Amino acid sequence: MKKIYLAGPFFNQKETALIHAFAARLREKYEVFVPMEHTAEGDVPEGSLAWGKEIFDIDVRGLESADFVVALDHGFTSDAGTAWETGYAYAKGKPSYIVAVGDESPVRSLMLLHGCTRYFASLDDLCDFLDGKEVSSAEEKGIRAK
Repeated sequence: MKKIYLAGPFFNQKETALIHAFAARLREKYEVFVPMEHTAEGDVPEGSLAWGKEIFDIDVRGLESADFVVALDHGFTSDAGTAWETGYAYAKGKPSYIVAVGDESPVRSLMLLHGCTRYFASLDDLCDFLDGKEVSSAEEKGIRAK
């Protein structure tokens, strides 16, 4: 079974709900690593440098073991962690698929658009693509870079 690393912010209820919804849908066919489901072990105070390093290492291992990355893009000013995770995938030659969520603007970061393997306008489009179906390109859906 292919393994996906699911990247996206989870700083509020809306973002967390989206991560859960994406994870549930993708888990119908894939193993999915979700960073917010993993935590530091032992007596490490949350928010400390030691805690942050442990979380970072867990996430990097998740990225390394994934076959590809799926990232949620909330708009032109994307989450720094998500941008880093997709950049890491790019540097490692690992496929990354980005899905537009939230922000209705068609304008997206040129770094995310051109740093990913493919950009999708919706989760349905991504799932169709992963199932081998033809899907309109981001450009055909009106998405453009800035």
